[in-house]
Amino acid sequence: MSAKPTYEELERRVQELEKALDGDGAKGQVFPDANLGQSGTLHRTLVEAIPDLVWLKDVKGQYISCNHAFERFFGAKEAEIIGMTDYDFVSTEMADSFRHLDRKVMQANSPHTNEEWLTFAEGGYRGLFETIKAPLHDPEGRLIGVLGVARDITHRQQAEKDLRESEERFRSLHNASFGGIAIHDNGVILECNQGLAVISGFSVAELVGMDGLQLIAEQSRDLVRHNIRLGYELPYDVVGLRKDGSEYPARLEGKNVPYKGRQVRTVEFRDVTELKGVEENQKRLQEQLNQAQKMESVGLLAGGIAHDFNNLLQVILGYGEIVREGLTSDSPVHPSLDQIMKAGHRARNLITQLLAFSRRQVLEVADVDLNTTVGDMLQLLRRVIGEHVELRFHRGHDLGVVRADSGQIGQILTNLCVNARDAMPGGGTITIETENVLIDSSYCESRFWVEPGRYVLLSVTDTGCGMDHAVQSQAFEPFFTTKEVGEGSGLGLSTVYGLVKQHRGFVHVYSEVDKGTTFKIYLPLAERRAETVGSKLKGPVRVGNETILLAEDDPMVRDLTCTLLERSGYTILAAADGNEALAIFEENADRIDMLLLDVIMPGLGGRAVFDAIRQVRPDIPALFASGYSMNAIHTDFVLDEGLTLIQKPAERDELLRKVREVLDQARP
Repeated sequence: MSAKPTYEELERRVQELEKALDGDGAKGQVFPDANLGQSGTLHRTLVEAIPDLVWLKDVKGQYISCNHAFERFFGAKEAEIIGMTDYDFVSTEMADSFRHLDRKVMQANSPHTNEEWLTFAEGGYRGLFETIKAPLHDPEGRLIGVLGVARDITHRQQAEKDLRESEERFRSLHNASFGGIAIHDNGVILECNQGLAVISGFSVAELVGMDGLQLIAEQSRDLVRHNIRLGYELPYDVVGLRKDGSEYPARLEGKNVPYKGRQVRTVEFRDVTELKGVEENQKRLQEQLNQAQKMESVGLLAGGIAHDFNNLLQVILGYGEIVREGLTSDSPVHPSLDQIMKAGHRARNLITQLLAFSRRQVLEVADVDLNTTVGDMLQLLRRVIGEHVELRFHRGHDLGVVRADSGQIGQILTNLCVNARDAMPGGGTITIETENVLIDSSYCESRFWVEPGRYVLLSVTDTGCGMDHAVQSQAFEPFFTTKEVGEGSGLGLSTVYGLVKQHRGFVHVYSEVDKGTTFKIYLPLAERRAETVGSKLKGPVRVGNETILLAEDDPMVRDLTCTLLERSGYTILAAADGNEALAIFEENADRIDMLLLDVIMPGLGGRAVFDAIRQVRPDIPALFASGYSMNAIHTDFVLDEGLTLIQKPAERDELLRKVREVLDQARP
């Protein structure tokens, strides 16, 4: 591709050609060797060698001379062209255009440049040419004609067009990127796209010239500086900082690139808040899967061992009985044999528990009403747990029927109550509840082991010491125990787990340290009373546009609740604890329509927050959320004061219905 000539270069060409002209301006070759000698020959050679079209016309528009390149345009030799005009070779319209420009140059007595499309007579080539025409003068300064030089710029123009389109595509992609893109030199932003403005909260104008580290939270700046120095090119995570001071998880990916003659660095910012949520959810699901697989593997191992040991114990106890029958009443062997038999029976009980965990018990299933089963066991359970623990039972209304082994249900209840008793050495309360529940697909999305459907819920809540997350994750593992050596086998909860799974149900534990524990046993419904079961869960979900103050200390639960409510039209003001909730209320007291408060939070709990806000807004409606049941000691104020409680984890439709119910009840 030929470079575009400057005006000075074209001017110099014109001057050289003028000097080479014959003094009288007569027709003939521009550089006749006989008249100009060696200098003329040299100039003629140069003109013929260049690829540009070169020609001379007199003041009347007749051609005086031209080079070989020009001959190709007219498809004629120079001898045929000399003395002719444009009208002899091209259309009248084109000849008029050429003649008009010639006159313009001569009248202005100065060069003129234009671009025009030309089609060659020889070969039919068509291209865009940049043409410069300049006036010609004789040695005395008289105007004698026009000099023309035309250069093919078709490829150059296409290259320029391609470059413009490429730049436009780059700008479009630059600004259409889902992330923020910046080019910086030692941290100073030289260019950025609109995506970075959207993420950071600054305008593009504010970002250009800014130190890019202002977009990074203090705790991540050393890492960013280090990676810039290294020229690190792989993605890495930092904490981003917005204009309003808020922080967010960001992922950066940088690369050193040439820019206007120097090396700079381009970097992409991505707000990975949603991605982090997805990653956390995947991690949680993977942990759940690993736990389920571990429990399954341990169950298979335990079942196999239990089966073999059961056979051995049968032999040991059987021969023990035979030996006992052959002894006289005064035999000195009796005490030792009694201890052997006692240990054997104890071992058999442990084996029975292992078989329950491995789901190899033989069940005698029948239609069971859990209200009746639990009611029949209350007297026995009170003897087991002792007088220092209060036992309460709240019967579910019109409870559905489950297919279960009532004896094994009794084993589940006994194990849970004993476990609860041991968590309350100083006394406390155990609350047993039953109710009908409906599990939908949204609840199952993050709990892959749960099947949607109708269940009867049996829950056991204590007011004991509670469990932290580490203990909860191992609670159902066989032989895991937090008790002192010799005080427990570690098989109580694993037996519960195995029996519930064998009944095609599932178990969920909710606990807070020093706040007690709730075990929820879900057993699939066998039959139901259509006019009553699930009636409180059915019906259309109505939404609204009110403003709700949400206080929840678990960030994942808080984010999920915000998302569910905001997608349904509500405006959410979210707080991570009770103190933050009160601060938000002080700033927005007049616009808040309802409170949604977690009962147990660090510092101020939901009840304390509610009491403080009621001093300002006595009539403000409130919905409380808790992993404990409505009848637990932590939530007894809800019933006492006629308030509403929703149990965590709550399904989407249940949450929306409860919120709408509380708001509607508050209307005058």
